[in-house]
Amino acid sequence: MNYHIVIPEKVDNLAPKIANLIRVLDIPSLDAGDSVHLDFSHTEMEARVYSSGMSDKIKEAFSKNGFLKSVGIPSETTDTYNTTIPIFNGYSQNEYAIKAYLDEFVFNNEHWPRSYNNSLFGIETINSAIYEFTRNVNEHSGSNRVFMCGQFYPRNNNLRFCIVDKGKSIPFNIRNLLPNLAALTDCDVIEWATGKGNSTKPDKVAGGVGLYSIKQSMINYGEVTILSNEGLWKQALLGGHRHIPLTSKFGGTIIHLNFFLDKIPSYMPSQSEDATINNDDIFF
Repeated sequence: MNYHIVIPEKVDNLAPKIANLIRVLDIPSLDAGDSVHLDFSHTEMEARVYSSGMSDKIKEAFSKNGFLKSVGIPSETTDTYNTTIPIFNGYSQNEYAIKAYLDEFVFNNEHWPRSYNNSLFGIETINSAIYEFTRNVNEHSGSNRVFMCGQFYPRNNNLRFCIVDKGKSIPFNIRNLLPNLAALTDCDVIEWATGKGNSTKPDKVAGGVGLYSIKQSMINYGEVTILSNEGLWKQALLGGHRHIPLTSKFGGTIIHLNFFLDKIPSYMPSQSEDATINNDDIFF
């Protein structure tokens, strides 16, 4: 079987384009002898690669973070400014490998604020968010594999980090365990999953720092976007929420974290409900 996938001209937070990208990449498992043609000829600033067009900007980004190599397209570009956090493809329960990955490519990156080196608060703020999401991949999605990548944006003092799993989506998992929530939209189910004290576990037995606490800890330090099934949920800096329904399903969950590094203090701030991780708040 031959698959010809046309990459959209531009992919951003607009629901139709996200939905279209999900749709065109939703192909069944590949067998020996199958071929996949990624067609970039409709993207901006075309530059021919093999038999398809790919913009120099897209090729450079995908080459630096290892995406092209991971899908079998030979390409290697030097990251001159050392801003790229390469793709991680590994087991979600392998905390040693995840820690080594974050230490090497995030906390030892030249763009990681040097002021954080004398304090663990900046590191723990990011570690807590990433570890909790990867832990829940293993416990709730039915998948034991997680994909991660990211990039520093030194001019804006931002660190953007993405975590992906292809297991059961948040809405599917919650509706399966809590049928009384079946009437909610996917966006509303994700909203419920981020609510204080909400859990699908019997008697709400504590099982981690929780999505609610991660969400709360990010209010002052960055943005969180969760895409799962047909819902996109986003929390902006200072806590405003946005729901964007999608028209195509993504059979898993994508978490995008945008850390505003200049807003994360290098010291532990005075504790408040909005800035403290509470071990009693549980992810679904």
